[in-house]
Amino acid sequence: MRTGTDRLFEEVFGGGGGGRWLAGTWAFLVDLYDTDDAFVLKAELPGLGKDDIQIEVHDRTLTLRGKRKQEAEAKEERYHWRERTYGSFQHSSWLPTIADAEKIQADFKNGILERRLPKSETAQAE
Repeated sequence: MRTGTDRLFEEVFGGGGGGRWLAGTWAFLVDLYDTDDAFVLKAELPGLGKDDIQIEVHDRTLTLRGKRKQEAEAKEERYHWRERTYGSFQHSSWLPTIADAEKIQADFKNGILERRLPKSETAQAE
């Protein structure tokens, strides 16, 4: 019984595939840190491209959203094992100071999205 419970918990809250499946949504892995002049966000988004992701900064909230689409590989009944997750995703992070949304820089390599959000001049002066 414990093995079954452990497996269910892992499937719901921490399966493989480079992310987690929480409450019907694929939750990707994110790091957010700041330097003297910018916030840096790194997100693991395997199988996605720049056009699959929308980023919005409003006041002190940074939101990433998009959708990871399932490829038409095999019929559902032909799968023997399935860990990769698909579907819509959204992640919001609160920023301790206001970022300058007009000067956001992006780099996307090997499934890792890196966004540099320069701090506003007011925030840098603090």
